[in-house]
Amino acid sequence: MNLRKYSTDPAILLEQGKAIVTSSDESKYLFRVFAVNMVLSGTPASQVGASAGYTKAAVAGWVKTVDEKGFEALRPQQRPGRPTKLSEQQLKELDAVIQTDPKEHDLKVWDGPSLSSYVKSHYGIDISVRQCQRLFRNLGYSRIRPQPYPSKGNEDTEERNAFKNRTEIEQDESLILVYQDEVHFQIQTTVTSGWYKKGSAPTVRTMFSSHRYRPWSQR
Repeated sequence: MNLRKYSTDPAILLEQGKAIVTSSDESKYLFRVFAVNMVLSGTPASQVGASAGYTKAAVAGWVKTVDEKGFEALRPQQRPGRPTKLSEQQLKELDAVIQTDPKEHDLKVWDGPSLSSYVKSHYGIDISVRQCQRLFRNLGYSRIRPQPYPSKGNEDTEERNAFKNRTEIEQDESLILVYQDEVHFQIQTTVTSGWYKKGSAPTVRTMFSSHRYRPWSQR
C-alpha cells in the first residue's frame, strides 16, 4: 500500500479535524449522523469514534438513539442560558454609560473589572469579569485599539497646528525653547485596546509637552 507523504504532520491535521467537528452544535450533529451511517455500513464503532476523539460507547449510544428515536434525536440539546441579572432598562443605561469617558466615573478604562465594579456600585449587583466581557459583546462592543492623535496622517488637525504655534514662547527672551531630534519632546503612554462599539474608529489624545529652560545666568 502506498503511503502518502504529508506536507503537514498528520497528527496536527487530525487535531484540527477533531476541533472542527466539535466547533458547533450543527457540526456535532452532522458528525453523529455520519458516525451512525458508518456503523450501519459495517465500520466498527471504535474505529469511527477514534477518528474524532469519541469513545466506542458514545458512538454505540448514537446508534441506539437513532434506532429508537430517529436521527433528529442526535441534535445537541439546547441548554437554557443563565438569566441576566440586569433589567432591560439597566442594560440600556449601561450601554449609554460605556460610551462616555471612563474618567467621568473615576475609572481608567472600560474593561471587565471596571464594568463589574460600576455595576456593583450603581446597581448593587455582583457580576463576574467574564460575564462583563460577554455583556460587552452582547451590547455590540469589541476590543479595538484607539488611534493616537495628533498623529501621522492627521497633521492638519487643529490640535497639531496649535502645538506647533509657539510664538509666545519664542518672544519671551527669558526662556529657551528646546526641540529634540529637530522636532519636540513627546510624552506618550502605551495605547492599549479597549471596548468600543463595533465599526467605530476611536481616538486617544497624544500628550505632548515642551520643556522650558531658563538660561544658567538666571537660575
